[in-house]
Amino acid sequence: MRRILLAIVAGLIGMVIAPVIGPILARLFRPVVKGGVKTGISAYQSARVKLTMLQETLEDIVAESHDEIRQQRDVTEP
Repeated sequence: MRRILLAIVAGLIGMVIAPVIGPILARLFRPVVKGGVKTGISAYQSARVKLTMLQETLEDIVAESHDEIRQQRDVTEP
């Protein structure tokens, strides 16, 4: 019975305090969250550029390999 009463009291205190503390915490943590989002966006953009460069390099290697295979066929075929 004592635990139930304690839980009810804690819930009521939380209902009273939450509207006061919520906005305060939101104002305090907003810059931190915003900084994290900005860092994430920057990392995404950087990774996207690097992956595009890697894709272009791999496409060049594949094209060069195809050309070399064609040249070897041309040399070996009469």
